[in-house]
Amino acid sequence: MGINMRKSYIGTFLACFALCSAACHASGSPLSAGYTYADDSDGIKTYSYKLSTAAEGRPFSLDLYRTRIRQNQTDLTETTVIAKAQRALSDHETLTLWGGYSKNEMRHFVPAALMYNSRQGDNSLWLSAGREAVGTVEASRDHIYYNTLSASYMHRVGEGKLLLEAAQYNYSDDNQRHRYSLTYSQEINPRLKAGLRYGYDSADSTRPGKYYVPQDERVLSIVPEWTIPINSRSKWLITGEISLSAHDSTGSIRRHGAEVGLMVDSLYVGTKYYRSGDYWSRVWRLSYTLTI
Repeated sequence: MGINMRKSYIGTFLACFALCSAACHASGSPLSAGYTYADDSDGIKTYSYKLSTAAEGRPFSLDLYRTRIRQNQTDLTETTVIAKAQRALSDHETLTLWGGYSKNEMRHFVPAALMYNSRQGDNSLWLSAGREAVGTVEASRDHIYYNTLSASYMHRVGEGKLLLEAAQYNYSDDNQRHRYSLTYSQEINPRLKAGLRYGYDSADSTRPGKYYVPQDERVLSIVPEWTIPINSRSKWLITGEISLSAHDSTGSIRRHGAEVGLMVDSLYVGTKYYRSGDYWSRVWRLSYTLTI
């Protein structure tokens, strides 16, 4: 990364910090800052900085991203601003709206989403619709984005919870993707939750080099979650996906994933790995939240 690009990154980051700080200062709200690095088997690398004023129950928040995307020896620098507004419709219903603007050297885009959430005791319903750009160099070159519709329902069953999820993605390059999953999870003890999940995920066609989508993927897996206290201020957070059976359009595949994170007060450091067949991805994340 050249000197001018570094100056641009630093200048934008400081400007974003000043803007978010001003938004938080009046009410003493939290401000979170984060850095994420990700890469995958398609040779796509992203380096992303984030500042956010989001807090649980806050009616309005602002997220600012500065991302460098590298693919096939080509670099893009992308700046994204996302505003979120949340309104309570009743004691158990919430409506959330996201809208923003994203720009890099190849395209401009307006991401947006709307989500409805209803909670009745231990049962919850989520309905959402939105549009998002595909974050790769080759997808930016062709101005590829997708519209999505999704629904999730969580219902308590005995000592556990049953989660049903469904989503459809309509890509601007005439590709379609459908995802369905059913998960039953239960708390084994205060440190361990375990679940059994069946998922189906399939696109009309794959798009190697532009973006990753599976085709006719069917997976039965165990999904454990560990919370391991270290002391009163810190703890390990570990989640996993261990497939019992996994197949796609090519036949039997390897499918697994894991995320390991360390939380120390408001500091989080973690890494995530995912593999499905020949495709893999890795993410490293660092975030910190402070009150201004």
